[in-house]
Formats: sequence, structure tokens, C-alpha cells
Amino acid sequence: MSEFETEDQQVEDLKKWWKENGKAVMVGAVLGFSAIFGGRMYMDHQEKLRIEASIGFERMSMAMEQQQAEAAFSQGDQIVSDYSGTPYAALASLAMARLHVEKGELAAAENRLQWVMDHNSQEDIAHIARLRLARVLFADGRLDKALTLLANVDEAAYESIYQELRGDIYLAKKQLDQARTAYEAALAAMDEKDDRQLLQMKLDDLGA
Repeated sequence: MSEFETEDQQVEDLKKWWKENGKAVMVGAVLGFSAIFGGRMYMDHQEKLRIEASIGFERMSMAMEQQQAEAAFSQGDQIVSDYSGTPYAALASLAMARLHVEKGELAAAENRLQWVMDHNSQEDIAHIARLRLARVLFADGRLDKALTLLANVDEAAYESIYQELRGDIYLAKKQLDQARTAYEAALAAMDEKDDRQLLQMKLDDLGA
């Protein structure tokens, strides 16, 4: 405001500016505070949901340990229904898929695992769901679909597991060269501290 000649001129101009723009400023300030406090309320609400989902998942885990499948399914379905935005929904679906497999309900297990893949954004959980779904398809005899599921995956730390599963599927298809290549890749991807004995046996059983 250096262009004003006197302090009075500055005050008068400020009054005029406030008369013309004050309402917009106040609205902006209110919206700003609302965004800040609204964001905090949202975060608090999300934390509340996460805690409730955690408690529900603990109850589900206890039911599974006590072999109370019906109670575990009931608690798991509630987590998926009420807390689908939390990681516990994916974990509950993985657990329920395992229960379905134990009961021989492969189609139901497939649906649970597909839900995880469709609704989960965490990379590790996505890999676990993909691998388990491929094993379900493998057990159900849908070998080509299992291989398709495992194709073109950025597997990173899971490379050895992916390659071994590919080898198992190729072996079931009697495509021994592809199985050998997959097993060799799985061995190469393993850490030195990992147990290589079973995988090496699979490779040795293929012969030269």
C-alpha cells in the first residue's frame, strides 16, 4: 500500500476493500476451517472403523482356532460388509477362503479370493490372493486359467513362489521342459537362507 499518501487513505481503502470482498474472505475462512476439522473428523472416523474391524478380526481368528467355522464365517462376512475399506476385510476374505478350501468348497474359495483381488490395494495381500487363487484353480483342474492368472505379474519378492507354482502346473500338464525352466528360475530367485531341498527334489525328479 505504499502508493497511498496518508495513513487515513490506507484505512479508508481497506474499509472499502473489505466491504466489497469481506464476505468472500469469511466464506473462504469458514471453508478452510471446515476442511481442516472435517479432515480430522474423517481421520478419526477411519481410525474408529479400523479399530472395530481389528476387534472383529480377532474374534474371527479365535473362532477359527476353536474350529467354529459358522461363527468365523459370520464374523468374517460382517467385517467384509461393514469395514470393506479396511485391510481387515481382505484378511477376513483370505481366511474365509481358507476355510472353504478345507471344506472342499473350491468355488466359494475362488469367489472370496477374487473379491480380495478386486477390492484390495495392498501389494502383498494382492500377491497372496493371486497365488492362493491360482492354487484353487490348480486343485480344480483349471490349469490353463491358473497359468493365465500367474502370467505377466510383477512378482518382485514373490518370484520364487510364482515360479515354483508355475512349475507345478506345467508338470501337471506334462510339459516337462516348461516345468524345468520354472523350477530353475524358482531356485535362482531363492535366498540362500531359504530351504531349497523340496524344490531341488522337484527339479531332480524331472531328470536330465
